[in-house]
Amino acid sequence: MVGCVEIGGAFAFGGEVERLLLPVTASSAVYKGKAIHNIMNTLPAILATYLYKTITIDDIKQSLQTFIPSAAQTPGRLNMFQLKKFQFLLDFAHNPAGVELLCDFVGKMDVTKRVGIISGTGSRVNASHESRVSQHLDRAECATGACRGWSR
Repeated sequence: MVGCVEIGGAFAFGGEVERLLLPVTASSAVYKGKAIHNIMNTLPAILATYLYKTITIDDIKQSLQTFIPSAAQTPGRLNMFQLKKFQFLLDFAHNPAGVELLCDFVGKMDVTKRVGIISGTGSRVNASHESRVSQHLDRAECATGACRGWSR
């Protein structure tokens, strides 16, 4: 059993019979295919669910199409808020790879300006975070002493 995202933009199953599950953009969790990290997280979830034999492919499709990421469903994970004329994104990217994927997503957002307030615990915010976020944001401010002295 193999899961993949085809070039045409669809979640697919492989095995004895290949099946097209649905277009990637049909799942709101991947933000029209812009949230690569959520695509990466969705594939193993689809496969694990499929292996649980009492859940059908139609159940999986319906779940992917109706799941709406939110602070209530996925707290701290790509939570998008609309505040008057601003969009506010909250995410707890807790390692360099997560920061990189989050920055990739932010870079794909259709906005006129990107401002980030970066915070972390202990030694989690460092120079590697600075270089990653500075490439994708118009302005970055640090909210902790761990990254004191850098802003863009």
